[in-house]
Amino acid sequence: MNPQGKSAAPLNTPVALFIFNRPIPTAKVLAAIAEARPARVLVVADGPREDHPDDARLCAETRALIDSVNWPCEVQTHYSGSNLGCQRRVASGLDWVFSQVDEAIILEDDCLPDPSFFPFCEELLARYRNDEKVHMVRGGNFLGGRRVTASSYYFTRAYHIWGWATWARAWKHNDVTMRGWPELRNSGWLERHLPTELMVGKAREIFDQAYAGQLDTWEYYWVFSGWVRNALAISPVNNLVTNIGFGPGAAHYQDKDHPHSKMPVVSVKFPLRHPRTVEVLEAAELLEWTLLNPRNSFWRRVYGRLLRFP
Repeated sequence: MNPQGKSAAPLNTPVALFIFNRPIPTAKVLAAIAEARPARVLVVADGPREDHPDDARLCAETRALIDSVNWPCEVQTHYSGSNLGCQRRVASGLDWVFSQVDEAIILEDDCLPDPSFFPFCEELLARYRNDEKVHMVRGGNFLGGRRVTASSYYFTRAYHIWGWATWARAWKHNDVTMRGWPELRNSGWLERHLPTELMVGKAREIFDQAYAGQLDTWEYYWVFSGWVRNALAISPVNNLVTNIGFGPGAAHYQDKDHPHSKMPVVSVKFPLRHPRTVEVLEAAELLEWTLLNPRNSFWRRVYGRLLRFP
């Protein structure tokens, strides 16, 4: 047994790893995967950008790391010869992943997981495999160590994707066209779905930009596809994944001193303590939202007092 009470055993759930041109963080994430010893690894890579002369070399160095996999496992690769960009490469890569497997744990090259992240995902993928109300298991928690429940995890509408897991039965609903958005935008749907006007306004702004193709990211299509089905995400009570990719060369976060850079991880304890029902833990979701939006300091204080947190 390890200190968390979980037997050390090879991971049966496939792991999907997304890589590009950063060999240093990729090597660290691959080492963490090696410790989990999954029986199957699927690797998706974007191609070099024509206007970045170092990309060809860096992409080749990063892909070469995959050749170093030395534990017994099946490795499948899906490498692009040209650069598709974050939005197209991840979305098309996940389409490929879920054409191969029914469920997977998903990591990008800068998302470094705690060892307990893998058995946490594996257990919950099995537990909620046929529950259409659950769309994903996430590894990130942005509550800064604040304890919000006696359970090992809670349900939320926040689909954070710094280390996560899902099923093919959920991914098949991902709609990169967001075809229902124009009709839903002013229908009152967001107002019924979200608990505050601030959340509604922010969601509407982001969905407008995503629908217009103004964001080079895939995650908001995934969020929208889940929300229209009233599906939820699972969040661990502890943060299980830290992002080590902040700084020069990052796609979205160039500030290496960003408060979410290299957030500490705390292992989840086994056996897991399961919530009694599949329902949003509103207090935790509201607190997380206010912590991620520091301008809302008033609501941060309000929810902190309600939950008896500093």
